[in-house]
This record gives sequence, C-alpha cells and structure tokens, in this order.
Amino acid sequence: MSSYITSTSATVGQYDAVVIGAGHNGLTCACYLAKAGLKTLVLEEYHSIGGMTITEAITLPGFKSDIHSFGYQLANLSPVPDELGLGKFGFELIQPEICYSHVFPDGGYISMYRSVDKTIKSIERYSRKDALTWKKLYEQYTETKDSLVSSINNPPLPLSFLLNGMNTNPDLFDKYRLSLQSMRSWCDEWFESEQVMVMFGTFAAFVGLSPDEAGGGEMSYLFSTVMQDGGNNVVKGGFGNLPQALAKYLESKGGRIMTNAGVEKILIDKEQGRAVGVRFDNGKMIEVKRVVASSTDPSTLILDLIGEDYVEESVARRVKKMEWGDAIMAVYLALDERAQYYAGTEVTQSAQIHFSEPTLDYFSKIYYECRGGKLPSEPLLIMSNDSVCDPSRVPMGKHLIKFLILNVPYKIKNDIT
Repeated sequence: MSSYITSTSATVGQYDAVVIGAGHNGLTCACYLAKAGLKTLVLEEYHSIGGMTITEAITLPGFKSDIHSFGYQLANLSPVPDELGLGKFGFELIQPEICYSHVFPDGGYISMYRSVDKTIKSIERYSRKDALTWKKLYEQYTETKDSLVSSINNPPLPLSFLLNGMNTNPDLFDKYRLSLQSMRSWCDEWFESEQVMVMFGTFAAFVGLSPDEAGGGEMSYLFSTVMQDGGNNVVKGGFGNLPQALAKYLESKGGRIMTNAGVEKILIDKEQGRAVGVRFDNGKMIEVKRVVASSTDPSTLILDLIGEDYVEESVARRVKKMEWGDAIMAVYLALDERAQYYAGTEVTQSAQIHFSEPTLDYFSKIYYECRGGKLPSEPLLIMSNDSVCDPSRVPMGKHLIKFLILNVPYKIKNDIT
C-alpha cells in the first residue's frame, strides 16, 4: 500500500479540510485544498482509490482493466493535469490515431480520426454532404471552444442570464435551443445518412438519453466535437494512474488518504451553522476546522450524510425526485490474441468501437425495452480496445478488451427461463 494511504485503524486528528470520496473529482478537490495550504484528508469507503477511474486485474493476474471509464474525453479540456504537474507523478496520456469506429451489421463502418480530414473522408463513404456538414460543425466548435472551456471550468451562469441575453444576442438563443434538442432532432437537422446520424447520435446514449429526450442533441454535438479536437486519449498503464498521480501530488502537499473508511455522517453544529466533522461507520470521529467536501451523489450527501434536519425542506424534496439513470452492464475479456473484425484492420486499431444497427429507431427500441424492465433484444455495445491502445496493460503477446452494454434495466421485470 502506498505511503499516502492509511486505514481507519490509524490515529485520526484534526484537519482543516476533509473530502469524502477518493474518485478523481474528490482527489482533485483535495489537491487544490492542500495546494492552498489546508491540512487535508480524503476518506474512501472502497479498498482502493479512483472511483470511476479505477484500474484492476479483474480477469486474470497481469491484465489491467479500466473498470469504469476508459477514454480521457471531456477531461481533455481540464486544466488540472498541467496546473498540478501530474506528469511528474506518473501521469501519461496515449493518443490513438483512430478515436473510435462505429461498425454496422453489414461490415460497414465510419471512423473518427485525430485528423478531421481523415474523418471527413471516412464519412464520405456514406454521404458527401454529411462530410461537409461535419467539417462545418467542427469549425463552429473551434470558433467557440474558448467559451466552452470556460463554461466547463467555471460555475454555471444562471438561466436568467441566458434568457435575458437572447433579446440582443441571437447566438444565445441558438445555444439554448441546442440544450433542449433531442438527439433525433439534432441529427435530422444536420445529416442525411442514417449511418452518420447513428455514428454521432450514439453519444446521447452514453449519458442515458433516448433519441427523443431533451439534451441528447447537445451531448452528441459536444462529445463528438471534443473528441475530434482532443482525441480519445487513454491513460498509460490504466486510468487508475490518474488518481494515483493525484494522490502523489496530495502527499507532496502534506495531504493524506484513508481507504476502507466509510463515512456515516457529516457532523453539523447548529449554533455555528456549519459542518464541524465527520463520523465513520465504525463510530470514530474526525474534527474539521474549515471545509467538509463530498463527491458522493446528491441523494447520499443530502439525505444520508447531512440529513433532512439540516437542509431546507424544499431541497430534500427536490433530491428525492431525482431519478437514477439506466444501468450499464460490463463484460471484461482477457484474450490470447488480438480480436479480429470482418470490417477490417482499420477498426482493429480504434481506441473504441461502437456496434449497432444503422437506424435511430434501433435506439428507440432499446430504451423502450430497458425502461419496461426488459433485457435488450439487440444490445448496444461499446468496446474498449485496452491492449491495442496500451500494451503495457497486459502480459506480452496477450490482449484485453471491455464491452459496455448500454441501457440494461437495473431491475429486470420480464421472466427469464
């Protein structure tokens, strides 16, 4: 176990700041608190750090799988790696030439390359018009990239600001309209080929949005343009090297991490009107002088860790109305040799591969089945090409892939025999 990680059996004292959850977001928060000079402690219920960026040998010894996240996509816009100098702590990115390929049942496919010109040529196999449209959309993205990056890395502006600005700035109206567009609406507006629509529209399913739900168009646009711009990069040695680098930075600033440390309650002092500590599920407590931060989900934070007695009734009511999204099933495969595809060697080199029927109605069927509690009759598959992108994750000559089956009901209602 690394020197910066302890367990709850260790003596615990008083800290300026405590962060609950050692995923990459919680660790990033802790790093900046420690950078500001606060004595900082991170508490993690799991036996290792990383959260959605954990890497483990879940198949066989020596085969390192990214359990959850694989591609370093939207995070390409984050200033964190450079600001914290994570390269000095073992963080390194691999930049595959082919970001992803979308493969269809007839063996046809479209690939997105790091080069927009090569992506355009791949799209041209299905539609010359759509290829030119993609060039236009990508150019629009590059023109507004600075404002997009700023919006991601700063607190969101109030909706009233956006609505009031529409009277004088038509671009704000277009931005608001895109935020409400469904994936189908966005695809119909811009493309003619259903294969191209599916190639870009699949990204809405990444965040649990059906073809006809609000916001799917914006997700499809943002995922695809950001990936075209920054690539579908992967962390060398496994995504887990990102939280490990963050932990090493935290240690360099005097911070600590406790694993196997389940937090039962955030302790609130009503007279002071603030959090003053945390209580573990084993009864031990830690005093906190200034900050208690949490990277848990809103329901766990508000209803369990804080408790309804310490928040406004309206806040608790809204949190209780939040719905959990559709579940995802993962399959991890250790292989004796590289997987081969009828679609050809170009697909084999892709960082990720999406498999689906070439129609938007296919997606509608998946969501209809999932939300009715049925297993998908024709699953939507997202494959991560772990070892092709990063041979350091496997023993020499071996290979490793991961399948994500999107939109699987968490509770299956139909009878299975």
